[in-house]
Amino acid sequence: MIGLYVINMEHYYSYTAIITNKSDRDIRNEGTYDSWFKTTAGYKNLVAYLNSIFYAYDLEKDYSRNGFDSDATMFIDVMTPHNKKRRKLEKIIELAEKNPHDWFTLCVPNVSVIGNTAKEIKERYHRFAQLGNIGTLIVDYAVDGGLSEYSLCDFSLKYRDNIKTVLEKIDLLQDGDISKRTTYKGTSDTDFSENFIDAYFLFEAFQIPEDVASKIAGLSPVTFHSLSDKMAQLVNLDAKELPYNGEHYSYSELQQLWFDKNGLSYEQYIDLPKRAGKVIKSETIDEIIKLKTEYDELSAFYKKCTELGLPTYTDIDINKYKKKVSMSRKEMAQYLKLYDTVLIGTFSLYEKQCEYAVRNNIEIENIDISDNELRAISFANKLSAEEKKKMKQLLSNFYRIYKK
Repeated sequence: MIGLYVINMEHYYSYTAIITNKSDRDIRNEGTYDSWFKTTAGYKNLVAYLNSIFYAYDLEKDYSRNGFDSDATMFIDVMTPHNKKRRKLEKIIELAEKNPHDWFTLCVPNVSVIGNTAKEIKERYHRFAQLGNIGTLIVDYAVDGGLSEYSLCDFSLKYRDNIKTVLEKIDLLQDGDISKRTTYKGTSDTDFSENFIDAYFLFEAFQIPEDVASKIAGLSPVTFHSLSDKMAQLVNLDAKELPYNGEHYSYSELQQLWFDKNGLSYEQYIDLPKRAGKVIKSETIDEIIKLKTEYDELSAFYKKCTELGLPTYTDIDINKYKKKVSMSRKEMAQYLKLYDTVLIGTFSLYEKQCEYAVRNNIEIENIDISDNELRAISFANKLSAEEKKKMKQLLSNFYRIYKK
């Protein structure tokens, strides 16, 4: 029942589901469920997702951070081969049923975590609507406005105006759609494209500004920083998760290799303050550094960081963060002198070429006016959604073309 009523209390929960092939016995042998799931990609992705939401939309100005990512309000169902039930999700729904005059916001990374099948997701969504006091908040940075088409709530954390349209889209879900949207099992190559990797290191080396980096990566600035932090926490030296020039590398390997292949100074890079990624408080870095002195083995150190909810970074990035948090904005601004003005100028012209080509439905090679004439053009009308999509694709290819 969707309607208006007096709200007694507001409750904010975050939720995800982790699918594993491990048996319950295997998990118990490794410790408790709570200690085990905090080492999984699903848990880390949820924490990174929550951090990026608050960072992007300033939600912590109006809502306590503890409302979403404290242990008390973070619910995670671990589903093994013999346990496919979402018991914790059902507990939240039962709370909404028992407290009809309270409001419940359920923050989830994607619609796939709501059920194992399209039928299950549809049933739960219609149950939400029938109750009228519980809704999902799902962020999608790839769309205008930042809300997934399956999000029942907007950033006021209440139902959005077009909730009936959302339910109609949910009714069209097929099981094949769910598998495409499942991001909680782990990290895929498509998360870390070569364009993103180029943009990340160019930005980290103070070669380009943020807007250029995000365009080369083909991402919004917020998603660029969120993915940057995600990549920087790939500290497993044995995990070759990052594709580059036809090979796969660990993050530590790729750091030096990228600079060697792109003719920039690795030694200068490691001495620079950290730039890409989420905002880290100085107290957090101090805690990580103190913890590092207590462990001789990296694996034990990273495991303890995960248990304490601290980010896991390489020694190089820890030192870069340490340098960053000790600097004022004025001191950080001094590094902007390192900008590659030729690279930035070339990108600016290329961006004009792309827009001119897209607006006139021609190939860039067929532009028939001079570069100076092109620079002087001011486009009045906004690009259509389809034109923006073409622009995004063209801009993300820039550095590959530039290097040739």
